[in-house]
Amino acid sequence: MPPPSGTRVRYAPPSAPAPDDDDVEVEVVAIELADVDLEEDEARNDLAPPRPAPTPLRLDGMSALEEERSPWRAAGIAAAALAKALHARSVMIHLLDQRRDELRTIGVDGPRAQDLLGRVAPLGDDFIAATVVANASALSLRLDGGLPRVAPERTAIVRGERSVIAVPIMCGPYCVGVIEIVDASEQLGGRVDEACSRVSEHLALLF
Repeated sequence: MPPPSGTRVRYAPPSAPAPDDDDVEVEVVAIELADVDLEEDEARNDLAPPRPAPTPLRLDGMSALEEERSPWRAAGIAAAALAKALHARSVMIHLLDQRRDELRTIGVDGPRAQDLLGRVAPLGDDFIAATVVANASALSLRLDGGLPRVAPERTAIVRGERSVIAVPIMCGPYCVGVIEIVDASEQLGGRVDEACSRVSEHLALLF
């Protein structure tokens, strides 16, 4: 019914309607469904098959290496096995003489092997070997753009082009030798430690 003529009426803005029970229930149901979806996703992730472990590198001559008692012959077998497995240009194995502070190359596979075999170098003059021995850890040196001044002469002799990776041969807490790999395959570079560890444990017993 309209108000009498001349009467002033104030209109208040309409207030927001309070949510009824149905709205509340719908919101709760939506949250619960979201939780269920999240739990199902987590369950699917838990049931996903694990990624297969990488296939171990094949190292030819391991049985001969394990039976060998001569450090020189064992180093030659190990160098050939590593060069083949890692598709490396050259692999050199050096024996560390702690008393004389010298490094003697006793195993080589690659170009000019006969020129390198038996070479003796002062440890203090060899940046790569000295760093590996001092830190008892592997060292990787990139050769892109030419040989750096710290690269030893033997790297130039084998015509290294991409990289040098040197890994210590450990006997307990002591470094007794160094495995040096020149130009390993880029695809296998991350598996050098794995390959070297498999041969170094046998070499360490002979050094």
